[in-house]
Amino acid sequence: NMVRTARPKIIVACAAAADALKNLFELTDDVHLLSDAEVLFDFVGEPHPPHIPQANDIAHIQFTSGSTSFPKGAAIAHAQLLANVRGVGGVVCGGQPTDEQVVSWLPVHHDMGFIGGLCFPFHHGCDLHLIPTESFIRNPAVWLKTISDARATLSPAPTFAYDLLAARVSEARLEGIDLSSWRYAWVGAEPIFPKTLQKFNERFARYGLRETTLKPCYGLAEATLAVTLTPLADSYK
Repeated sequence: NMVRTARPKIIVACAAAADALKNLFELTDDVHLLSDAEVLFDFVGEPHPPHIPQANDIAHIQFTSGSTSFPKGAAIAHAQLLANVRGVGGVVCGGQPTDEQVVSWLPVHHDMGFIGGLCFPFHHGCDLHLIPTESFIRNPAVWLKTISDARATLSPAPTFAYDLLAARVSEARLEGIDLSSWRYAWVGAEPIFPKTLQKFNERFARYGLRETTLKPCYGLAEATLAVTLTPLADSYK
């Protein structure tokens, strides 16, 4: 359904996903499925002068979550993308390029992972520590260990991740972890239950987590990403 909606000319995917896509639909001659970096570079060829888009040109097609119906494609313009990324930066780090350390394990095909976990640090000049999503699924504690090792300051996640870490990760996997550098944790979902935040705070306070780190927010694909954010100095209370 997404392929029919977006009508892509090129699909870039890992080998496993590429094989699955081949089985899902019949590729036409004008759709290229690329699963190898060298093949991708050969296909692109020699560099061309960069295209300078206009503010209202479409930057990307972003699909809704599909929680209430089939995912729908939202056309996001460059001006919308920049406005949202800059708006988030204004709340989180004053809107200026910073030396923030960002950690994300979110899939980059999702709006929170693509815009919050990828476009945000690129635009604001932050260092980005990108964890493969499958690594987090296998071992959720790798998220907190990376925050600790990188002395990360910013990291986003949906509510299920905070529930998972608070309830399911053993103390042995948390040995040596220090979360005192983490000052802004986007908690994105609808609804957000206070007990989720309370349990996470209670579990990880002894690992240096600040009471004000967890920041409930609300976003949706049709609005690029963030609609509401918790101010930097406020806690969820």
